[in-house]
Amino acid sequence: MEKMRVGSRSASATLFAFAFAFAFALAFVPTLALAAQESGTDYTVAFKANTNVGTATLTVTGKGKYKGSASKTFAITKAKNTVASSKASVKKAFEAKALKKKAQTVALPKVAAKFGKATWSVKAKDKKKVLSLKGGKVRVKKGAKPGTYTMKLVASVKGTANYGGAATKAITVKVTVKK
Repeated sequence: MEKMRVGSRSASATLFAFAFAFAFALAFVPTLALAAQESGTDYTVAFKANTNVGTATLTVTGKGKYKGSASKTFAITKAKNTVASSKASVKKAFEAKALKKKAQTVALPKVAAKFGKATWSVKAKDKKKVLSLKGGKVRVKKGAKPGTYTMKLVASVKGTANYGGAATKAITVKVTVKK
């Protein structure tokens, strides 16, 4: 417990240990309650280094008849990142006749990362090399023969100084070419 002098008496301010996970690029301002004192009149509260991951400091300083100050450090940890997809898999069928003239594309489901922008990458290629990832869409090769083709993709977002490590979400794309 930290103490502040009040004339010949003392008032105490208990500063508890606390920690926060970083979120939304805002400064962390923990709630503070001091018995029988009023913020702004009897004391001021100041924060230092409370906008990014690391150690921040809270300082309470007495005003008027209250003298002295009390400080406490607290930790701000990386926020966990996540990636969500509107679908776990995509299935699409094409007529072989449509693929004779030109390649076709398959739209991918929307993905959202809690922090940052998610991007698609190939986790497992189509073994027959009929499907490919290009510009955020799956491309079905021109002249593809009838059959079923499968490709696994991963939506991922990288971690940053304030947001946890990389987060991923896998989906399967299955394309059927009909006669």
